[in-house]
Amino acid sequence: MNTIKKNKSLGLLVLLILYALAILVGLLAYNHFSNLEILWRLLIGDVAATIFIWLAGIILNTASTYDPYWSVQTLIIGLLLLFNNNNWNIGNIIFTCAIFIYSLRLTVNFISTFYSLEYEDWRYKNLRKQTGKFYYLVDLLGICLLPTFIVFFASIPYFNYILYGVSFAANQLIGIIVILGSVLIELVADIQMHTYIKERTTSSSVCDKGLWKNTRHPNYLGEICVWGGILLVYVFSSHSNWLIYIGFIAVYLLFKFISIPMAEKHFMTYKPEYEEYRKKTFSLVILPFSKNNSVDKESSTDAVNNQTN
Repeated sequence: MNTIKKNKSLGLLVLLILYALAILVGLLAYNHFSNLEILWRLLIGDVAATIFIWLAGIILNTASTYDPYWSVQTLIIGLLLLFNNNNWNIGNIIFTCAIFIYSLRLTVNFISTFYSLEYEDWRYKNLRKQTGKFYYLVDLLGICLLPTFIVFFASIPYFNYILYGVSFAANQLIGIIVILGSVLIELVADIQMHTYIKERTTSSSVCDKGLWKNTRHPNYLGEICVWGGILLVYVFSSHSNWLIYIGFIAVYLLFKFISIPMAEKHFMTYKPEYEEYRKKTFSLVILPFSKNNSVDKESSTDAVNNQTN
């Protein structure tokens, strides 16, 4: 077991097998509740697969077995619906291709940073220390099920697009462009961050190049906008109701009030320059100037006033 846990290739193979089994568990749960409406069946299958991955994480002693789940959840359910309904019209194909590109970027990024099954995200390590004997419950509810529910509800516009046999219209391409443009932002941010990590001389330095120069979280910005694009495709199909907005709002709240504050609190524990970096940069906005521009103008005005007084 130790040999498998320390080897990257074997670790990825184990994860591949686990996810194949999770899909099987999800399908069994989906088929078992055939008397329910299809979205409920999909959600139950999704939750069953999540619990399976959670149990696998307990056995392997790492919550990071769940990390790839966010990237494949929507695509796998979408493909299930497409094959089940046999509805491969142009709109479904274009929409699914956009989802595939999004999933591929996340999956490749996970593989590039994954080194073995011994890996565990720093957030999970902190939660393990903070919650003690309640950690596995926190792992299930907070690390696994909460993201699963959020992604599921954020994916409802895509699922409904397939289920309702929506006709393709040119204005839906606006949403597709937003999705692909957002993935591009994430990809560029990934490349710039990986380059920085390779070239940095100390882990306490701050990446402030490229997209990271004026915004602290271009990857999170891209992620939020991807789900906004998914929502737009369906909204432009003229089939909308209040339920489809819940997921996108939840994604935004998750990043804005949980992921970003947690990450920045962590960075400030070992990056002395991070506080200054926060003052100069926007959190989730990419602009060709820094926050300091407006601060500098105010300071210059104050200096002039002081000299004339």
